[in-house]
Amino acid sequence: MAKLLVTGGRNSPNAANMEYGTRSEAGILLRVDTETGDVEKLLEHVTDPDLLARHTPKPGTTFKCGELHGDRLYLTTEYEVLVVEVGTWRILKNITLPVFNDVHSVTRYGEDLLVTSTGLDAVFLIDHDGNILREWSTLDDGDIWDRFDKEVDYRKVLSTKPHAVHPNFCTVVGEDIWVTRFEKLDAMCLTDGTRKRISFEAGKPHDGHLIGGLVYYTTVTGHIYVADPSTQEIVRHIDFNEYKKGIRPLGWARGMCISNGKINIAFSRLRPTRYTDNLTWVKDIRRHLSLTASHPTRIRIHDLESAQLEREINLEPHGINLVFSVLDEAGEPEKS
Repeated sequence: MAKLLVTGGRNSPNAANMEYGTRSEAGILLRVDTETGDVEKLLEHVTDPDLLARHTPKPGTTFKCGELHGDRLYLTTEYEVLVVEVGTWRILKNITLPVFNDVHSVTRYGEDLLVTSTGLDAVFLIDHDGNILREWSTLDDGDIWDRFDKEVDYRKVLSTKPHAVHPNFCTVVGEDIWVTRFEKLDAMCLTDGTRKRISFEAGKPHDGHLIGGLVYYTTVTGHIYVADPSTQEIVRHIDFNEYKKGIRPLGWARGMCISNGKINIAFSRLRPTRYTDNLTWVKDIRRHLSLTASHPTRIRIHDLESAQLEREINLEPHGINLVFSVLDEAGEPEKS
């Protein structure tokens, strides 16, 4: 039996007609029992509006990607890193910096924290007091501040779209830092002088989890690529689209974890705009499919070896309409 921690957001009532950055009205943390299907809400959070852009409607709050580390859960919202006490689910610390815009993930790096500020196409290494220790542009060349202004508080900027690279997630392999680059269809090593890359043919990458020396990368198109970071080779490829029924697309995939021989992978319901704006990979799907025709936001549980679907758990009745991380509450598999 596995109990999963699932991060995401609850949509505003008129979310389908709202612009990017305003659709989610609260960050939600759930616990999901994969055996019984029981779901429990552990935490709900809304970012302090005084911190944010003066915009109507106001900027939203979503729990994006998180990471478990001992008795602490690290969570991100669009403009914050939250340190949460496991068990009580109290927010112990809120770290927020002017360079935070559309933050997608936080990852421990030694005693410090790697934060992907997607809006700045950048990764920042910070300490727990919010001091910036190091910074990287995720572009192929150039500096962060070639495009952005150090004097601007980017929490006050609703969106910097279009993003040139759109980094999503940092994965630590030894002392190296790899970041997924949505628009480049790859993961790039930030700490190697040659900026090594792992490429993905079948879609735009989101998460990357180190398990047993290999990195399991998700793509939003419903694939997992298992890569050897030492050689940059793909050693396994799973296409979850092969395990669906009918013409409806699976949804927008982000988070996954492996537990008890199962792959637990999360899919968000597709918004109508994603059919026309982003999802060239569903161009064969009828464009008139409505929001109600899309699969709901849910967890799909597949056998690790065969990849066959075993169960789905709908998250929408429990307040999550878009989902990011899926974490094993018992702890991640051994990372090495």
